[in-house]
Amino acid sequence: MPDFCFNPFKSRFCDTIHIMNKKIVKSGVLISLGTLFSRILGLLREIVTANYFGAGKAFDSFVVAFTIPNLFRRVLGEEMFERAFMPRFKRLKEQGEIDSAKSFFVRVIVFTFFTSIFACLLIYIFVPQLISLIAPGLKGDSYQYAVKFGYKLIPFLFFIAFATLLGAFLLFNEKSFIYAIAPAFMNVGTIGFLVLFYKKLGEISIVYAYLLGALLFFLIQVPFAFKVYFSIGNSGGEKGRVNAKEEFNSSLFEGGKIFALSIVNKSVEIVDRLVASLVGSGAISSLWYSFRIIHLPFAFFSLALSRALAPEFSRLKGNRDNKEFSILIARGLLINIAILLPITVFFMVFPDEIITVFYKRGNFGTHSLVLTSKAFFYYSLALLPMGTIAVLGRAYSSLENNTFPLIASIVGAVFNIVLDFILYRTSLKQGGIALATAISMYIQVVILYYFLSNFGIKLKRENFKGLPKIIFALIPYSLSLFVLKYFITGFKGFFFYASFIGLGGVFSILYFAGVLWLMKKQLKR
Repeated sequence: MPDFCFNPFKSRFCDTIHIMNKKIVKSGVLISLGTLFSRILGLLREIVTANYFGAGKAFDSFVVAFTIPNLFRRVLGEEMFERAFMPRFKRLKEQGEIDSAKSFFVRVIVFTFFTSIFACLLIYIFVPQLISLIAPGLKGDSYQYAVKFGYKLIPFLFFIAFATLLGAFLLFNEKSFIYAIAPAFMNVGTIGFLVLFYKKLGEISIVYAYLLGALLFFLIQVPFAFKVYFSIGNSGGEKGRVNAKEEFNSSLFEGGKIFALSIVNKSVEIVDRLVASLVGSGAISSLWYSFRIIHLPFAFFSLALSRALAPEFSRLKGNRDNKEFSILIARGLLINIAILLPITVFFMVFPDEIITVFYKRGNFGTHSLVLTSKAFFYYSLALLPMGTIAVLGRAYSSLENNTFPLIASIVGAVFNIVLDFILYRTSLKQGGIALATAISMYIQVVILYYFLSNFGIKLKRENFKGLPKIIFALIPYSLSLFVLKYFITGFKGFFFYASFIGLGGVFSILYFAGVLWLMKKQLKR
């Protein structure tokens, strides 16, 4: 809490800060716990998949086919609901416009139904053309597998669209834990189906496994969403002053920007896979497997944090309190830096060991390990900007302005695509594609940070006083990891690496936290 909070004349402001902190911490912890469980199961899903498929042609084909419904999932799902629709729903609810808020949500459901049906029909018509566009390097059996997988994956889009809609609705109604843990049921369904039916069905089992998982993801949220929706009517707020149709149309306009933003972001992913298909067999799979690990700390810490901040950002926007808004952004960014920097260093020092622990078994052999470790090393550089973009993106959505994130995304996409075609030709190969992604994300961070001043949001130097401490603590932390790397050279084997990564990772993070704690005592303000 700021020092001036001890001034009695500032008590009202500081009480608000205290309440805000408690709400964010509670929501953040619930989302983090649920997300941790879901992401661990998600990583287990990738481990099981790697064991059956390795990094080869069959899984390359699935990743390409899955890109199609996953593209529409991002466009029609998470981004649209959590950034375009639900902030406005939250504001209407907080203003006491209960009827308008509920009517608004019903319109979102109808919109989701018809757009999902239309998208499914569109995909069905153009599956072969889309496969050729995404991965022109796929030939023969690999191409035929991708087309077959693409057709069978179409229902995934419908299930996942409604699952993400209900998830966003639960998040913005303070049901953070259910929102965070629901994806775990998708992972359980996927893993269970693969384990039970892979030997019988072969490669096609992964498609049915993902379809079952998406259906479970949707169904588990339905009773909670119904309960929340019908409980809203008991709040007794003033009703009828706001036209729900106008609010929906306005949010749909912002949604158009989110749509464009999502298309840009996913087009980069598509180009990444297009270029990876030119690298050779296993390159697409290696990028997929390595990014799954990168996404684990991002989802557990940064994504959970940004989603916990989102309702609070919306509240502050409604109150027009730019000072608290700025403080909240700064705190989110500092937490990201303090957590993600040491994880980034750890990942970059031990890429081979980490990939060995997670994936090297079954059909995932030495060749797959070499491919995936290289991609993982360079993807690690993207972890910090990913977290920063997550926080800043939620802030812009709460400001009900997605123009600047769209500009940042377009600029980043251009750099990413250009660098893809330059770096994949070098010795980096798929590692160059991962490096291009990291560089483009840093460019987006700079643009998003710069445009905040247009909204009267000023991030002052005193908001980041903890940053020098974090950087200073990183130096001995990094040196200790390099020393450990030197001493384990020559040791091999899954059990050694698993023990080292587990214990070494825990102790190194504790060391970093301890250094920060000592510095805080020594440098009291």
